[in-house]
Amino acid sequence: MNDNREKWIKEGYSLLAKEGPTGIQVERLARIIGVNKSGFYHHFGDRDCYLEELTRYHDNLTKKFNNEVTQLKQFDPDYFKVLVEYKESYFVNMHLGRYRVHPKSKGTINGGKNPDDTVIMPLWTEYINLTDNHDLALEIWKVVRDAVFLRLTYNDMTVESINSTIKDITGIFERLKKVS
Repeated sequence: MNDNREKWIKEGYSLLAKEGPTGIQVERLARIIGVNKSGFYHHFGDRDCYLEELTRYHDNLTKKFNNEVTQLKQFDPDYFKVLVEYKESYFVNMHLGRYRVHPKSKGTINGGKNPDDTVIMPLWTEYINLTDNHDLALEIWKVVRDAVFLRLTYNDMTVESINSTIKDITGIFERLKKVS
């Protein structure tokens, strides 16, 4: 990948992580990376082709993330550390989920699927002690995953903040179990 093309992709991906698809503006990107916006059209042709390129970049990072997750021994703190390392991918994924109903992003971007859901399940079910009820564990995981996204921002996502948020949410489920 040539240097300018790589700069467009990496900076665009970072903006996608922080702001979602609405953050992808050619003029703004050109200013951030310090090049003429005509370079964007030279490398990508149009915004849709650029979003397809960002999708490929995202898919590659997601595969790396999932490979690392499959090697983990425990959910806390191992998963939290990997999540922080790949926080751009996490936030891109969550923004894609948020915008999945937007017609332009539905076809171009992966629809906000969360491929890490199945990869993390063995560690998650053990962490919440629900190894005998995979379906319920998955439903709880989706709530917790989305709560982390809603409570944390790109700038304040740390191992400690993830841990605290997950403990808050799982604590609610624990209290519900005692009540029922």
